[in-house]
Amino acid sequence: MPGEGYLVYGPDPGADGGARFGDEWTGWLDVRHPSLAGPVNTVFGYGRSDRFLQVQTSILTDSTGARARSDRVTDFTVANEVYMAQAGLSVLETRSQELVSVNNDPARRFSFPLSFAVEEVAIMQNLNLNRAAPLIDVYYANAFDTGNLAETWSPSFPTPPANPAAFPDGIFMANFNRIDLGGGRSIQGPVSTVLAHELYHFVGDGDPIHRPAAAPDNAHSADPRNLIATGNNNFFPGATRNQLAAGSPPWDIPSGTEVIGPRLATADGTPGGAPRVGGVGQITSDQVVQIFADPQVTPYFPAGQRGDSDRAGNRVDWDFVVDQPSFLQDNDASATTPDIRFGLEGLGSGADNHRGVDSLFWSIPTAPTAGPVHTPPTADNLGHDHRGLSIFDALNDFAGKSFWSVDVFSLDVQFADNDATETFRSTRQSILDYDLWFVGANDAIVPGQLEVVFIEGWAPAQHADDYVARWISPIPATGLLIRAHPFGSEGHDGSVHIDAIIASAVRADYVPESTTTLAGIGAALMAGLTAARRAWRNAGSKC
Repeated sequence: MPGEGYLVYGPDPGADGGARFGDEWTGWLDVRHPSLAGPVNTVFGYGRSDRFLQVQTSILTDSTGARARSDRVTDFTVANEVYMAQAGLSVLETRSQELVSVNNDPARRFSFPLSFAVEEVAIMQNLNLNRAAPLIDVYYANAFDTGNLAETWSPSFPTPPANPAAFPDGIFMANFNRIDLGGGRSIQGPVSTVLAHELYHFVGDGDPIHRPAAAPDNAHSADPRNLIATGNNNFFPGATRNQLAAGSPPWDIPSGTEVIGPRLATADGTPGGAPRVGGVGQITSDQVVQIFADPQVTPYFPAGQRGDSDRAGNRVDWDFVVDQPSFLQDNDASATTPDIRFGLEGLGSGADNHRGVDSLFWSIPTAPTAGPVHTPPTADNLGHDHRGLSIFDALNDFAGKSFWSVDVFSLDVQFADNDATETFRSTRQSILDYDLWFVGANDAIVPGQLEVVFIEGWAPAQHADDYVARWISPIPATGLLIRAHPFGSEGHDGSVHIDAIIASAVRADYVPESTTTLAGIGAALMAGLTAARRAWRNAGSKC
């Protein structure tokens, strides 16, 4: 576009002092899978959040030489589907090791199945000496004498009298997600949610919060849709009617990661198991609060990772800002008391969930950078791996007094986007999942006009950036607001991920046909946004 340049992302100073305008969390596309065993992906990349848990995995070999089976790729894929979509939280395997039974040392000898109170404790204390926070230890065994698929020792698990000084914490896994059929063939097993389930026991510190089951199973939820539902009542992909118990859910939910999280289908219990918004393995807003707030678990979040990073929305560079109002949804419509603990921003952990529905805001830079610029490596993005992803040409900051056209670089973020067409996840839906308004003089807010969509995006070899959209303003604009399509509307998941906005001072043809406009704003909403901006500015002028 003629005279084009970058807008800068930041809080909108005209609405409640910026309290309701800002990113819920920030993140980036990385070519590395969240498991160290996973494949590199330079076509879509993998979504990562600036808020993340670090996991160390240990593959156990017992006294007979039997090595534990594991499917870390599936485990970490599903865990990220759950936590990225619902809590803006990545689960990253940062270290993996082999641990072998020491048969000539009783304190370090173990065999499958592992015993809960003896061998597991010995492995954590004597064999591995659990790594200190922020690493969460996950051990893969073949089986447990309890028959469980997995077992979690939470951070504040009661200290036994025999060991008052230091009691270990960690997760033991016995599931195996791929069933080998021979001849190089395998099928998906039915236990792909187990690590995600156990991680909540860990980061929730053993407290389900949401509808606890009756004792002695009150570490689980009585809601079968919840991530930590009690074991004989828990949804999981690929299970068939009555597989868990007679009359129990789920009802023929398809296998695969597309049904994990809050957006896609669970069965609602009606004949035929009609899909409904809800999701397999959902967590509630109260449970998100617990993840970020519990003091026992806080050390597992690295220091300095929790603040806003406005620069993530300033350049076409695979780093993004997020509006995620689905955090605020009451995910349990059947509960007698809806989730009411909205707002995570005030927590010491800085989970940064603003009360109410947010909008992301871009404006003209107050001091444009002279000459074309790339984003230099900073402390915010030194850990990002974009190798193999295209590099956008260096471009000026926008330097005009107003603009008439913008190109919006929205992203399809693997793990975090679950926008769908009918029952299938859709790249187009995941990228064109927002409404846009221009902000002009005297706090005027007007809906943008969608002029054209560049389906192939800006990087021919990648598809996470497809559907770059050009929007036209009917007024000279100084800023713009972007808001995610509402949760559950037309298959949308209530989140939007924006890489950058490029503006032009040249007014393109304004096409007024309603069929080219993205709907989503009424006169009342526009009046409310405008009034909020004016109220803030009027209050400021009187101080």
